[in-house]
Amino acid sequence: MEVIDEAGKMIIGLAEMDIYEYMQPKWLLKHLATLKRAKTIIIDSNCPKESVEHLLEIGAKYNIPVVLICASMLKLYNIPENLKGLKLLITKHDETEKHFGIEIKDDASLREALQLWMDKGVQHVIITKNSQSVGYASEKYGMHVYDLKNNDSDTYIWGTNEALCAGIVYSYLRTDDITEMIQTGLVNAVMSSKSAYKVRPNLSQAVLRKDVKEIGKLESREI
Repeated sequence: MEVIDEAGKMIIGLAEMDIYEYMQPKWLLKHLATLKRAKTIIIDSNCPKESVEHLLEIGAKYNIPVVLICASMLKLYNIPENLKGLKLLITKHDETEKHFGIEIKDDASLREALQLWMDKGVQHVIITKNSQSVGYASEKYGMHVYDLKNNDSDTYIWGTNEALCAGIVYSYLRTDDITEMIQTGLVNAVMSSKSAYKVRPNLSQAVLRKDVKEIGKLESREI
């Protein structure tokens, strides 16, 4: 549950987080048959570290892509040191800065941050900055920054990061086009920032495609 002010910014958020502590490897093994049928396994860093490691092992063993989304700076300790086999990581500027003890202030430091994640074994790395821009890196496609000239989102707005991650993962499951994947996430974040709801009531596949088309192709640059 969240309480938001008239500007749409969250004042207080309440959630039952203890449930994650029950998602231990032993519990996951009880659901192995279901996990083996998954098209993709999506984890957030609220899960215990040993469970994240176990899901990475399951993904590798059964050839299932695994996506990890950083939930907050408070849960960075749940991210394993070895991320070999992780298909996609989505994290924020501040989380990456805290995790590696660095400051991301320009393209050079962003390159360093992206490389640090890849050195851990991540195949595709996405570092977001609110709904303004996305840094992307992979061995295959190189390093790029995608900018969305969204002056309304200089600071975090309630629900936008969730919308951005949802848009990226939704598109990731449907295309190999990196630009389209990132654009879908950014556009969904921007449109969600204009809604009073965390999940905008009119959201559908058709609406999302229409929004992406209307905003147009993202500007990007190689770094």
